Amino acid sequence: AFDRIYVVSCETNAITHIINFTQIPYNVFSIAYNSFNNQMYATTFGGVFRINCTDNSVFSTVITLSGSCLDLTYNSASNKMYCSIGGAGSNVYLDVIDCSSNLVVGSPIVIAIGAYNLATFFNICYNLILNRVYIYYSNFVAVIDCGNDSILTVINVSTGASTILF
Repeated sequence: AFDRIYVVSCETNAITHIINFTQIPYNVFSIAYNSFNNQMYATTFGGVFRINCTDNSVFSTVITLSGSCLDLTYNSASNKMYCSIGGAGSNVYLDVIDCSSNLVVGSPIVIAIGAYNLATFFNICYNLILNRVYIYYSNFVAVIDCGNDSILTVINVSTGASTILF
């Protein structure tokens, strides 16, 4: 359901808590876990909400992004979240959150101009070994160097792909 987040115990495989939208007022698109601060980051049209995994409470501060975050991934090497942004005009962006301050750092990384539409899929994943982020959109994969948060290359993939994993 899009109106709540279920917290499941990995030890018992049972639901231990439900976070309803009275706490998070928008549909959640994606969730990523930050192992450094034991928090979940949930993306919505309203920004990024943080959830304290110790007591399942929602922090009151919302991280504001340059647009609607459709997917995100955690970079454990630098303690950053990478958020794929679509719908800002027709462009595709990447916002970077420094998880130690929970602030967006730098300007949005422009991935593609005119590539976003409502049918666009967005998936993003992190490669710890190479310290790179891969973002899939509209039959392309952008490769991001996380050392300096810049685009290394954009790869044209076959039509019909809809996800990316590492």
